[in-house]
Amino acid sequence: MTWSLLISAVLALAPSPAPAGKSGPESALTWNVKDTGYRGINPVIAADDEGFLWIFSTSHGTSRPSYIHRSKKPYNIDEFEKIPATKVENGREGVPMTHFSYMQPWFLPGRGFVAPGGEVVVWTSHDQGATWEKVRQLTEKSLFNHTYVRQPRNAHDGFYAFWADGHGREPSRSSLYFCRKTGDVFRLPRSITEEFADPEKIN
Repeated sequence: MTWSLLISAVLALAPSPAPAGKSGPESALTWNVKDTGYRGINPVIAADDEGFLWIFSTSHGTSRPSYIHRSKKPYNIDEFEKIPATKVENGREGVPMTHFSYMQPWFLPGRGFVAPGGEVVVWTSHDQGATWEKVRQLTEKSLFNHTYVRQPRNAHDGFYAFWADGHGREPSRSSLYFCRKTGDVFRLPRSITEEFADPEKIN
């Protein structure tokens, strides 16, 4: 099964009956998304340094829970088990985390999975993605994670990309940003009382 098919299996998650003479569901994954009452849980697949496959089933906000599952064997999708979601908070490990939205986890050896986002960097490839060259650092030393930069399509050079920031694991304030094609980044005002307002240049 390919990665894309595995993700599709999570999206359509509904265990099929066991074949005659066998116990347990036939599906590779045994969690039914219908239990959440919402099918748009945006599952994300990732692998750790030992080859175990992880499925992060996220939620939108706090109205429904989020879940984590891990394959029982490395590089194997035959069986998955539910894993309690925890986080490090104020230096304390193992703090329960029942809700997380838009999770794009990265595994770092010695640290485990880390939150999505971070800083925004422009990278360019001239060989269909085989190699990449760093062009410009757009944000740095940010208080919150920057993430979900929109792909520029027929974009104006003066309004080339658009995104927001925020805390990766808990509710927080969020600001909106845009950049020019040259890499100049601007932050929009949090409140506007006039018809027009000037954005703040941050780099």
